[in-house]
Amino acid sequence: MQRTAIVITLLASIGAVSPVRGEEFSPEAGAQMAAIRAEKAKRTPVQRKLASQLLYLSREAAGTDAVAGAKDVKSRVQLETDGRVVVDMTAVPSPALARAIADVGGTVIYESADAGSVRASLPAKTLTVIASRADVKRIVKGTNPIAHQVTNESDAAEKANKARAAFGVNGKGVKVGVISDSAKYSTQSKAAGELPASFKVLPGRFGFGSGEGTAMSEIIHDIAPGAAIVFAEAGPGRSGFADSIKLLRKAGCRIIVDDISYSNEWQFQDDAIGKAVNNVVANGAIYLSACGNEGSLKEGNSTTWEGDFADGGEAGALYPVGRIHSFGINNYNTLTDGSSDAVFQWSDEYHSSSNDYDIYILNSAGTKIVDSSTDYQDGSQEPTEYVDYVARGERILIWKDTAAAPRYLRLSCTGSPLKYGTAGQVIGHAATGNCIGVAASDATLVAPGAFTKASKLEDYSSDGPHKMFYRPDGMPITPGNFLASGGLTINTPSITAGDGGRTSLTGFKHFYGTSAAAPAAAGIAALVWSKDPGLTNSEVRTILESSCLDIEAPGYDINSGYGILMADFALKNTLSSLDTWRKSNFGSYLPTGIASPAADPDGDGFDNATEFSMGTSPMKKNILPITTSP
Repeated sequence: MQRTAIVITLLASIGAVSPVRGEEFSPEAGAQMAAIRAEKAKRTPVQRKLASQLLYLSREAAGTDAVAGAKDVKSRVQLETDGRVVVDMTAVPSPALARAIADVGGTVIYESADAGSVRASLPAKTLTVIASRADVKRIVKGTNPIAHQVTNESDAAEKANKARAAFGVNGKGVKVGVISDSAKYSTQSKAAGELPASFKVLPGRFGFGSGEGTAMSEIIHDIAPGAAIVFAEAGPGRSGFADSIKLLRKAGCRIIVDDISYSNEWQFQDDAIGKAVNNVVANGAIYLSACGNEGSLKEGNSTTWEGDFADGGEAGALYPVGRIHSFGINNYNTLTDGSSDAVFQWSDEYHSSSNDYDIYILNSAGTKIVDSSTDYQDGSQEPTEYVDYVARGERILIWKDTAAAPRYLRLSCTGSPLKYGTAGQVIGHAATGNCIGVAASDATLVAPGAFTKASKLEDYSSDGPHKMFYRPDGMPITPGNFLASGGLTINTPSITAGDGGRTSLTGFKHFYGTSAAAPAAAGIAALVWSKDPGLTNSEVRTILESSCLDIEAPGYDINSGYGILMADFALKNTLSSLDTWRKSNFGSYLPTGIASPAADPDGDGFDNATEFSMGTSPMKKNILPITTSP
């Protein structure tokens, strides 16, 4: 959903600061923190399988306090309309587990044998019953997908209409896969001629929601009317999303585009979605994703804080164990508008975290703890903490055990800007090296004319860059260094495309967001591939990233990428063979980070010293073309 709240945010400093000041937290809050820590220490092995939010919920369902001695702490887990809670289990699907879920009044929503996961809806009072099973290793709250709203005036603004006529292409012979909430209204859209007659939905993957997937498909059809389009839903859950990606490739889609993210996607290592992206790219596809509408540091509406743990001192009178993180000016952060969930991650490997961090939510006065996430990290858990609801003004406190190592941290609150924010909003798979992340610029401001170098980025478009610390197999990229100076920094977004135009759907007449931009870029990719079907996916990506109007800082920037993708530029670059085109554009030019020709012996335009394997697909740094205006 589009976020429009604007607030000035600050880049929190990294380094040691003064200890927690007494006026920030009351002795009562300190006593509640002590009670929460004592409760955590007493959890049984079965209770440790449950995310702390679900453990709290199960106690509330049984009629007791979430935490004894901390009466103000509530789970605040968002329930379904039937009173049940959606959960994701780490468990190998089996008939026995499905029967056990049904026996307690639950429902299996989705199973993935490949991911070893089960999504289910359970009565809260039965959570510990299911957690007691030996085949269930972990149960966490199931998060809902974040869709990033859609529309289209890009056909003219990106000169796709003129390019189709000038170059004699329409996307014929190319199949495009679309992933979003649902294909609602697609039958009506086909009947009206807004979708190709060949449009289809993968079996069992129609989805639920507003029909944003149909609107995205209409955008692709406007730009590449000859392309075939196939839809699959982005779920249920991350495992369902990953399966949709792989099934679309199996169905013959060379281009796959989505406008969905999950707030709890792994940020520093590929999860099931990121691995699926790697899989289809290694198998010859190109993958594009909406970068999101979660704001940016530049526009003062950042919803994310990233940086190294900064020691704010001992909790002192608050609680004399552990260390508090400092956000620079204060040892807590707050939402400045509305409400949000809060996802906290740190740079441990995602299957084996042994550094214990927690988050606490205090009221606006700092006198009471109203919620917390205090999962165990003892060597076999994810380095994540999750709170389902935080209100404006409430204080978000990050705590680490004294013995825990300092790590690179990420706090993400997608529903509201943070008081102290940084760059790096793009979530999970949309920011990874094998994905083309797409930012947005308002096409309605120029259509029926075209974008120019004076065009502006949408102020809500999410920014990069993106940090990765681990390969998909869990091996560290920079062993021993898991702070800002380590890992790999990936340039994202890659490109910008137009949003803000029209579709035939009621409710989508004029919508804005990166969900409109991503399918516009996918449509142009279809024109490129229909012009020269012999191009490889990496060659198509290079053409797209080198066919842009530079609209922000000169060269690549973390807000617009290489600039606004233009169809006429892309098709001009497609006319010549790619070898000739690359030589004419690059010559002896060395992309960013390459010091000499000797650093690039295979001549692929990437510094071999910084390349590393992402499964079977090489992950490579983005490159800056000599010119973004052919």
